[in-house]
Amino acid sequence: MKITAIEQFKVAVPYIEGIQKYRPTEHTELPILIIKMHTDEGIVGLGDGGRGMDVSAEIDQWIGVDPRTVEIPLDILHFLRENDLVHNALPPNNGIIAVPNGPGLGVELDEEAVAHYRVG
Repeated sequence: MKITAIEQFKVAVPYIEGIQKYRPTEHTELPILIIKMHTDEGIVGLGDGGRGMDVSAEIDQWIGVDPRTVEIPLDILHFLRENDLVHNALPPNNGIIAVPNGPGLGVELDEEAVAHYRVG
């Protein structure tokens, strides 16, 4: 399996209310990076690169590479934002995320939410 294309989206999604009052402008100063990776086998993967990240310099190096070998920055605190930008999100329960039964993680990018929050 090889990466054939990579899309990146920057979105300004505010924190949930309790955190937003202490960080009112961070979501616009440091937008979140969403990475959508396409493969030659038709598999599409999503990555959440966290606030203020940019992988533009790495994209050319990743084309043609096995996606399982690529290290992408990760944001594991998506549940602190007012919208997690995916359908079928995997919410933590006591610090644990249940593994889905189907292939992959079973999440899909919420294109409408990305369009709403997109800044770059």
